[in-house]
Amino acid sequence: MDVVKNVSKLLIKVSIYPTKDECCGAVEGYLSLNHASFFSNFTEDDWISFYNENIHKQLTKQVRSVRGTLSSKSREAIFSIFGSRLPPINTNAGPSEIAKWKKKPEVKSCFEGLFKKMNPKNKNSSIVLTSVIDKVLQNGHSNAELAYILAICSTILNSNHNEIMLKKNIMKQKVKKFLKKINSQTVIIYSDFEDNNYEEEESGNETEDDEEDDV
Repeated sequence: MDVVKNVSKLLIKVSIYPTKDECCGAVEGYLSLNHASFFSNFTEDDWISFYNENIHKQLTKQVRSVRGTLSSKSREAIFSIFGSRLPPINTNAGPSEIAKWKKKPEVKSCFEGLFKKMNPKNKNSSIVLTSVIDKVLQNGHSNAELAYILAICSTILNSNHNEIMLKKNIMKQKVKKFLKKINSQTVIIYSDFEDNNYEEEESGNETEDDEEDDV
């Protein structure tokens, strides 16, 4: 039973940064539907013990891997679309080097260009941001996944962030903000990407995955 892999794909569509309770609940739901006889053998206490010892750590690692894939695809899409207009950068560079790169006029121009048309001469042309999203999420997507891509795109070229490694707490706030706008069908505008009004939050009932996401 490849429970971890299958559940992670389902979970990421609902919660980009799932809590431990959400992870456990997702596994319970999956097993109840797909492996009922196996799941029915557990008492409540035995199940919690089994989940903690055999599933949770693997699941949080897999969820992070799925986020990492979305992050990598987003970065690749941005650099692919802008091409030579966007100067190269080593993603392992230090904060000072990344900050210097993000302050380059070419990078700022590309950041602003996310909301410009792919083909300015065509009134029906989509904006660059839409093309990035389409490249990353080719086979349909949930609102949660879309919110995560928007959070990534609002960070990679943003000079307000002197790093490419995304801080988990900041990303969670961005995802929450964009998800709220998506659910309310509010148009996303450039000022939403410029916004840097985020603060570090204390952790609560989160997964044990405390590492930052590498974009």
